[in-house]
Amino acid sequence: MPLEGVAKPPESPAAPRVNPNVKAAGEEVSINFTGKCERYPNTVASHALLEFARQQHDCEKQNQVQELLFKAYFTDGIYPDVKNLLNIAASAGLDKAAVKKYITDEQVLLSVETKSREWKQKGVKGAYFN
Repeated sequence: MPLEGVAKPPESPAAPRVNPNVKAAGEEVSINFTGKCERYPNTVASHALLEFARQQHDCEKQNQVQELLFKAYFTDGIYPDVKNLLNIAASAGLDKAAVKKYITDEQVLLSVETKSREWKQKGVKGAYFN
């Protein structure tokens, strides 16, 4: 997946941005899946941010960041590029300069990609790069 993601096709009645079953399931737990973001994201830097939050703080901070990432993309339609990830990090009380250094470090990003491949080989499925 390219860093800038991939453009989503236009929404239509035959091809809604959000699967009706997913939308209904979200509504049951007060999650508003809007489909507002125009691109499918490359999530490597997002996962690096989550790793940073856990390593530098704890699982509670990681969960806080995850909730903010989820709402930003799925509800507010905010693409997870570096600028937006830094804003999310700051809103969770993380140091923007330290986060920027971490999530743009090529070795960190390579490590995230490697971990994703390893988990996929073990049969774990998810949205690491999708």
